[in-house]
Amino acid sequence: VQVPLKVTLNEVQAPASAEKTALTVNLDGVEGGEPVSILRADVATAEATADEHRAKGYTNLAKARVHVPGLPALSLIEVEKVTSKALCEVGKEPVAESNVLGHVKVLGKKVTLSAGGPTRVAVPGVGEVSLDLSKTETTSRTAAATALQLKVAV
Repeated sequence: VQVPLKVTLNEVQAPASAEKTALTVNLDGVEGGEPVSILRADVATAEATADEHRAKGYTNLAKARVHVPGLPALSLIEVEKVTSKALCEVGKEPVAESNVLGHVKVLGKKVTLSAGGPTRVAVPGVGEVSLDLSKTETTSRTAAATALQLKVAV
């Protein structure tokens, strides 16, 4: 069975001003009809602001954990802290910055992420986890930052 799930925790976009705090993402009716907490964070904040001089956005996550159905006791992925910022100021080049601070674990095992591209972790009998660290994108007029992008196949 394939259940595609695309989830973004605390995404904000300027030029509209917005603030979000989302600590959990649940998937309903998966394990015996009960909801499963797919993504949980102890701290999750995001804010975007815009005025005539600049547009900026940031997001912070602390103690973020990803769970999948069938593995209830152990986090598939755990990230200690991630931050991302994007800033577009009038007359200046847009800038974007993302950081993963602290440890990253896959099924309880610490992994080292590479800034040069995705880190793939094969978990025998479970599947593959692909972690893309600190993804940023800027153009002459825009900036975007993603602190951590995950692709999970189980």
